[in-house]
Amino acid sequence: MNKTDMTHQWHQTNEPSTAHDSKTVTRLSPEAFDTFEKALNQPIPETARKLITMNPEWL
Repeated sequence: MNKTDMTHQWHQTNEPSTAHDSKTVTRLSPEAFDTFEKALNQPIPETARKLITMNPEWL
């Protein structure tokens, strides 16, 4: 099998969206999503709020 055939075979079995999704999409179970959503809906902790307002030393 030459390189062109190998590339063609890879594209047939690995749709571009699937290959892209594996690097950019996190899939969660319904329970994990509920936990994640609850965390997003919580107020920002004071420690995190202070970090957000700090100027980075490297700038």
